[in-house]
Amino acid sequence: MTDLSETCRALPVFPLPGVVLLPGELLPLRVFEPRYRALVAHVLAADGVLGIATIAPGHEAEHLGAPPLCVEVGVGHLDHHEPLSDGRSDILVRFESAGRIVRELEGDEPFRRVEVALRGEPTPDYPPSQALRVLGAQAWAAVGLLRARAVPHLEGRAWVDAMARLFLRDPTARRAYLDADAGGVRLDLLESALLDVLAQGAPSRGDA
Repeated sequence: MTDLSETCRALPVFPLPGVVLLPGELLPLRVFEPRYRALVAHVLAADGVLGIATIAPGHEAEHLGAPPLCVEVGVGHLDHHEPLSDGRSDILVRFESAGRIVRELEGDEPFRRVEVALRGEPTPDYPPSQALRVLGAQAWAAVGLLRARAVPHLEGRAWVDAMARLFLRDPTARRAYLDADAGGVRLDLLESALLDVLAQGAPSRGDA
């Protein structure tokens, strides 16, 4: 079994603009930059663990350099790697844990490493109320979701997390959801997102 706390002492990170890896998420990525090809090779040779870090707002245009990162980070496992004929690859990253960046580390690798403090699951548990499930069904109908049919049949926090992956569009809200140490915070964030969908008719992210 992978010791996340040990790996997170020097976690390789994949910085992305506006992307936040949420609980239960499977994130597909196409890897083409040489430094991230090196990162993937390193992760595959090690324990498969990497961080998905969000580039700090306002610094997205600096993505080719080393822009500042938001402290919230999703720690994931590289579940799938498909090399392509031109040297690029498609990967699939599965959420493992939430964490916070403590500091960035110096090193000789072309990719970045950070020290991450892992965060436990929010307490107490956060099962949805019946009212929230009704709100979710209304938002579901409002955007005409057809591709994530299994979500309404989930229970407890699995339903909340799946709906958050679908309906939390704003990266700031997604980072707050990832970083929450209280279950009620996640419920409030989801409720707010669902209300926004009903008010604006905004499209969802797609599959859970």
